[in-house]
Amino acid sequence: MPADAADLETLNSRDFFGESSLHVASRMGLSEVANKLVERMGPQSIGERSTAGLTPLHVAMHAKEVTLASMLVDMGSPEILRSCDRAGETYHQVATRLKLQEVALKLMKVADSTVLAIPNSAGKTALQVVTENEEYDEEVVAMVVKKADDEILRVRDGTGETCLHNAVRRVLKEVVTMISTRIPDTLGIQNRRGDTPVHLAMYVAAAQEQTRRNKSSSPLTSRTQNVKCQKVCNKAV
Repeated sequence: MPADAADLETLNSRDFFGESSLHVASRMGLSEVANKLVERMGPQSIGERSTAGLTPLHVAMHAKEVTLASMLVDMGSPEILRSCDRAGETYHQVATRLKLQEVALKLMKVADSTVLAIPNSAGKTALQVVTENEEYDEEVVAMVVKKADDEILRVRDGTGETCLHNAVRRVLKEVVTMISTRIPDTLGIQNRRGDTPVHLAMYVAAAQEQTRRNKSSSPLTSRTQNVKCQKVCNKAV
């Protein structure tokens, strides 16, 4: 293989777009080649940027090369994985936006409190994205919450909601207990509509009760209650 024979200067040389051989291998999904390149060039090569400000990991994610991107995350240092692109997005935010859940989950496992606090273009931190996204189960959310500083747990997004609002809405009981026990005052934080997590908990409980009643009601009564239930659900969201 050329990658085996080439010296480091050749491997690190850049093309017209400022891309290294690792950038090219990442875009093409050449996992075996990329693995050998990182071993020879060093883990810092995963964070080296092209003229457009993209690293090999960015390139792999944009190319939807999930296996290769996951491998680069495993090989990258914490310092590299904490960096942002020119738009201010972390690797986790890019992976989430591109719906690369396997990569996003790996990145969350190595993230620290600093990464969790960086807002995306919608003003949401990584912690808020994880707590509101149905694709992250409660075990993952709990793991991320444990890493977060108290101040991050108090951060509100553009709608005025905290990660506790999100956890209540998704009925993540363990996470709700973790946050409310650790920082009781988060129970009183209001969103832009004036709703606290306690308000949302009541709306969710009411919706669940309506659903339970519907299952034991006649079809005609059930349709009427469905309308009421929908109104309660709308209030909760």
